[in-house]
Amino acid sequence: MLAKIMSVYGKQITTGFVDVFFDALAGYDIESVRRGLNAHVQNPDSGQFAPKPADVVRLIDGTSQDQGMQAWSRVDKTVRRVGPYQSVVFDDPIVHRVLDDMGGWVKLCTANSEEDYKFQGLEFARRYRAFVIAGGVGDDYPKHLIGISEAESGGRFKAPDPLLIGNRKACLAVLQKGAGGRLAITRAGKSVGELISESKRLGQTKKGAAHET
Repeated sequence: MLAKIMSVYGKQITTGFVDVFFDALAGYDIESVRRGLNAHVQNPDSGQFAPKPADVVRLIDGTSQDQGMQAWSRVDKTVRRVGPYQSVVFDDPIVHRVLDDMGGWVKLCTANSEEDYKFQGLEFARRYRAFVIAGGVGDDYPKHLIGISEAESGGRFKAPDPLLIGNRKACLAVLQKGAGGRLAITRAGKSVGELISESKRLGQTKKGAAHET
């Protein structure tokens, strides 16, 4: 497929060239890659130049800015339709991480003013783009976004199950794989001297493990 596309630009491909493309686009199915390459050839703005992997990614997913605004559009619709009381699970872990970093679901839904809410939307899109460029969030995000009902239950009664927003299968994957969340704050239970000694022991252990490796 690459050979055919590059022949349009009078270029021959090498094994190394193919390897770079394959590694960069391995997360996409072959039909998506085919559509991205064909779209590049037909693009009146950049189609006169041979495609790079980033060109194909942009045509498959849109720019990081596009993705940030699209994600915010989905979040905004959910805020207006669902509100702060219901816990939610989106089908995108980056949404969870960004909203958690911004203070959580309830804070977003209870903005002080429409102007403040618009500002949060811009901040969300900016943070979302940064994570897209960084390659995602791994499993460092909360499994679900907690609403007022669940927060106030305090475990004394069963709160309503979270709503799944978007693709059900993807939402369940987000729910299953999430491991992080708000910054953990715990009591040390030890004196400063004991903590320093423990830190030194851990450092020595890590060095030993590295030497074994």
